[in-house]
Amino acid sequence: MAEVFLSIGSNNGNRFLNIMKSVIELEKMPTFEIINISSTFKTEPYGYKEQKEFLNLIVKLNTNLSPEEVLGDLNRIELEIGRIRKEKWREREIDIDILFYEDQRINDGKLIIPHPDMHNRRFVLEPFCEIEPEYIHPTIGKTMQELMLELKDDLKVERLT
Repeated sequence: MAEVFLSIGSNNGNRFLNIMKSVIELEKMPTFEIINISSTFKTEPYGYKEQKEFLNLIVKLNTNLSPEEVLGDLNRIELEIGRIRKEKWREREIDIDILFYEDQRINDGKLIIPHPDMHNRRFVLEPFCEIEPEYIHPTIGKTMQELMLELKDDLKVERLT
């Protein structure tokens, strides 16, 4: 079984419902075993600022699927929830990103693991540190807590649940 971390976020429509639907869909799939879920965090938008705040959380799961198969399932969940791909950094009903798949490094144009900018994002690191602060980033070689302490991102992130 491979250990996988996902980031789930929404800032369009019923944000909380969109995130919960994602988690429920993951739980229903026999190929995924959810190990832990962070609290839900309300976060300022990253990138394009003139949009609604996001709700974000982190999911840790185990799977026997390949990274490409995981991506395919996540894309299907996004489509079911109603994601419409728009410009980068813009509103979205749901966004599910693979942060880590074991300690694998993948960059095939379609899939990049570890997520290339996660270590610069408070909305990812704060919920990640809640569930796995000692997890070591496989390419940077630092724990999530160390990355959080070095973080320059000062966007507001507030725990809701």
